[in-house]
Amino acid sequence: NMSINTKDYSSYYSPQMVMLVLNRAFSKAGLDVVSRVLQLYYLAKSPELPAWAKASVFAALGYFVLTPDAVPDLVPVMGFADDLVVLSSALAGLSAHLSPEIRAQVRQKLDQWFGERSAEKAVSEIPPTGKSD
Repeated sequence: NMSINTKDYSSYYSPQMVMLVLNRAFSKAGLDVVSRVLQLYYLAKSPELPAWAKASVFAALGYFVLTPDAVPDLVPVMGFADDLVVLSSALAGLSAHLSPEIRAQVRQKLDQWFGERSAEKAVSEIPPTGKSD
């Protein structure tokens, strides 16, 4: 179980930095990592997301922007295994907050970077919302 300390990483989060790193590394990071980063990125911008959840989201995204350059280019995708764990862990309890708008934004960006077929698969793997209100 890989948990991250929000105090250690949330200060590194900024929307601009996330997009900068993603634009530079999306092909090396792979679809699974990029899909999760985008879900968290759009969740972070959502005014409906509770403060307790934002702390976790900011920490995971801070971890992502802080660590990609530590990975040698010789091991694309594999170098992002720790990011995948951290991002998945942060997303675990937040599927209820992944609105149709957020899903559409994720899908659009994945289409742009990976092509429509890949995006369709990644978005279909996002758990359905459990929101009842």
